[in-house]
Amino acid sequence: MTSVGQLTLPAGAAEAKTVVGEVEGIVGDRAVVRLSGQFPGVVWPELVEPGLQAERLFTKRMRIEGVLDPVSRRIDVRGMRQLPAGAVAGYQADSTILVRVASVSAEACTVELFPGLQIGVAADLVVDDSSDLRELMVVGDVLPAWFGGMDESTGEWLLSLQDAADPSEAVPAASVLVGGPPWLVPTHPEPAEPIQGDAEPAREELVAAEPSAAFIEALQRDKDQMVTELKVARIRNEVLQAQLDTVRPKLRDLMRRRSRGVGPGPDDTRLFDNETDQLDFEIRLAWARMTQPGEKNELPLRRWSYGEHFFESLRAVDGIAREKIVEVIVHVLTGRDAELASRERHPLRSGKGGDDPVVVRDRQERCWRVSLQSKTPSARRLHYWTCADGSIELSSIRLHDDFRP
Repeated sequence: MTSVGQLTLPAGAAEAKTVVGEVEGIVGDRAVVRLSGQFPGVVWPELVEPGLQAERLFTKRMRIEGVLDPVSRRIDVRGMRQLPAGAVAGYQADSTILVRVASVSAEACTVELFPGLQIGVAADLVVDDSSDLRELMVVGDVLPAWFGGMDESTGEWLLSLQDAADPSEAVPAASVLVGGPPWLVPTHPEPAEPIQGDAEPAREELVAAEPSAAFIEALQRDKDQMVTELKVARIRNEVLQAQLDTVRPKLRDLMRRRSRGVGPGPDDTRLFDNETDQLDFEIRLAWARMTQPGEKNELPLRRWSYGEHFFESLRAVDGIAREKIVEVIVHVLTGRDAELASRERHPLRSGKGGDDPVVVRDRQERCWRVSLQSKTPSARRLHYWTCADGSIELSSIRLHDDFRP
């Protein structure tokens, strides 16, 4: 046997070699490539990015370069694949892009900016209430997202699905392969011009011998595989349609509740005369609602206390719902603020400069800052201390440019 790269050839077979060609069209989810002076080659999308349709990887007249297996006529084009960081480098901050849902839970989802580049998004950056995200999206959905670039202080990408423009206004998605089409399109795009190839390649290109028996056998295997995949796809489509039929009424109900301003009952915020007891109750109630039964042992609330100016700053805050503040406090007390990009957790510094000293006390207790809002004038921040005994002291709620602990 002779091995060349990823391809293994039987003894005596022609060696695999690098070829350059042009996409003739897409037939049966395979890209057919015109090769000068040779019988055409084929490219399998599942070898480039499993689960991505050929139309999202190849386009007619696209230049193809790869290693050709002369027996199966399959071309390995993985050398054309873009790296994730380079692929998204063209996105401009403060624009709307398309992302694909990779996973979803009740209070967060993970989306892909590009295959292999996944970002966590908290529920508050999807909807402005406490809705269960599993009722609003499913894995594989293509959604618009506001793209804020990378936060230099944390090295994390900033995304918000809530602040995104209409999908039709999104910038074109990056291409998986150099010169290819956008890897994502809106869920319901305008009808595109078909890119199916001509009925048959030009005769002058077929100067090689008639296709070999091995090639015909490989095409038959492809056909059988595609028939199976089509059956699976039809079943999956029926399941997704049933899920969509369930999601739509819930989404409509959610929109109606939001338009009426329906929120937590007023009694929930006025059950105690003492504001400490009242907030303690709201925190524990929010934690009980935000965590699934199986998560409560893994995400317990740490012991907490309130700083001297906390309630004074809480009473003074406006422009943000109290339940949002309580939700972020729960993220802090369970440690989830360190995992959620939307919280933008970082040590509090004494000023705006990246070289300004971190705020500490007693030489070992550090003050932290997390976001309550983003993309909002005078966005609010929650400041808290990690104490030497392992507890959390909720220090204050400040404006974006207020660096007091």
